[in-house]
Amino acid sequence: MSSSSSKRVHLTNECYQEVFKHLLNDKDSLYSCLFVSRTFCKWIVPLLWSHPFTLLPIKHSDKLIRTYVSCLSEREKSSFREFESVEGFHNAKRPLFDYVSLLRELDYYGFYTAISQWAQLDILTDFVINKLILTFVRRGKHIRSLNWYHNNARVELPNLLKFPGETLSKVKYLRCGGSSAEDNTYRQLLKISNVTELEIQDYRKSNERNLAAFIRSQNSLRHLTYRSIYGGTWRLVAALRSQAQSLRTIKFMDVSFTDVTLRGLVGCNNLEVLEFFSCHGIDVDRFWKPIVENSDFRLKKLSLVQVSVLPEAIEKIITQANERLVEVIVDREVTDRIPQFIEILTDHCPNISYIKIFLRGAEKIKLLFSRITSSKLKKLVIRTNGVDATEILPSLSKLVPLSLHQLDMDVRISPNSLQSFLNNCEAPIKTLIMTFGRVGDEHMEVLMKYALERKSLKSFGFMYESGWGEMKVSEEVENRAREIFDLPNFFDPNDFYFHYSDNDADDSGW
Repeated sequence: MSSSSSKRVHLTNECYQEVFKHLLNDKDSLYSCLFVSRTFCKWIVPLLWSHPFTLLPIKHSDKLIRTYVSCLSEREKSSFREFESVEGFHNAKRPLFDYVSLLRELDYYGFYTAISQWAQLDILTDFVINKLILTFVRRGKHIRSLNWYHNNARVELPNLLKFPGETLSKVKYLRCGGSSAEDNTYRQLLKISNVTELEIQDYRKSNERNLAAFIRSQNSLRHLTYRSIYGGTWRLVAALRSQAQSLRTIKFMDVSFTDVTLRGLVGCNNLEVLEFFSCHGIDVDRFWKPIVENSDFRLKKLSLVQVSVLPEAIEKIITQANERLVEVIVDREVTDRIPQFIEILTDHCPNISYIKIFLRGAEKIKLLFSRITSSKLKKLVIRTNGVDATEILPSLSKLVPLSLHQLDMDVRISPNSLQSFLNNCEAPIKTLIMTFGRVGDEHMEVLMKYALERKSLKSFGFMYESGWGEMKVSEEVENRAREIFDLPNFFDPNDFYFHYSDNDADDSGW
């Protein structure tokens, strides 16, 4: 054998298991590995059955219940006379694995719907369904993810206090809330104390105190999302102070901040991610004052979209973050209210790798490119008020940082302007995203030529919010393009918050 021959690499069992963990949500890949060997099967089955309702479409979830029931003993089945007539309830063959014991993610409504579909009995009541769920959970024991969201007034959540103590002791992720959640629901949550990631959604309880108490009772809460909060916000924000040492991520989405300040965030000096999306009812000076006076953040990511800002507070957050800040998302409220935002960001944050920003007018786009040319930026997303960048785009080509590999621009560009820009751009752009309805066959011809000559472009797509209007790329050209680069459906959920009306459009029109 020659010295240049490659040697076979043998991975240890620990390496294989680590690889499989990273495929946790890739059902097809995991399933294909089941039949490689008994050892692989022994490792993969627990992964597949740890969160089955996430992996299987809801219309097929009744099959999961059928399998779970087959794992129960005849003694356990004997307490469910309501299911006597359900096919396979008693004579199902016992499986090779005790799948019930592998359950780690409990989605109440996933279970509820699946049992209803499996049984298809009119006599079923919430009591019977919850009793069966409790039986499964007792066998599963160590639940790590709990979805306790209650948005259906006709369905009664089971009492968490009846769950065995060890069943919920290892819950790390919790999603709770819902328009139908009662005060008692939040009181029962106090049984759980080791949550590290919490999402609260659809909470409208101005006088309810148990949820704030639950937050304070956690041993080490790290990631917290408030979504659609319209009552009791001040208590929930004040409770953050109790988790000041452990909190790393705080996200506010569609939150009413009437009569609320950010005093609860003061002291959260280990915070790495702070995000606001569609927040309202803000008294700007009062809301941000604690940040100006007492904060000492060192953020890695900052998002400010559809939220009223105090320039002094935002400038302090950015300057404090300094070289730690790597991701920024800001909309027109920030760039209009803080005209020097681009300069502040680029002067103080040399390690920025991702920027998503709203810019009003071509001059602002030129300014941004002139300030990032020597940066480490990898992804740039520009949203505008309908700017025509045809004239300025060629001059920006030499300003694109060499590190940039994804460019997403919501602007109007002529085919010739695009060609000039790409021909003179030295950055190896791998992904280009443009505005749907503003790209035609000529643009695609330019892109195909660029991809064939430069070999860097791997995918092209359209921005999400521009998906209305007539497709201007012919089927023939689209098919040829697919042979050269990918045409995936890009989806950026934050684009929803960047939507603007026709009245905001640039004078050049659409």
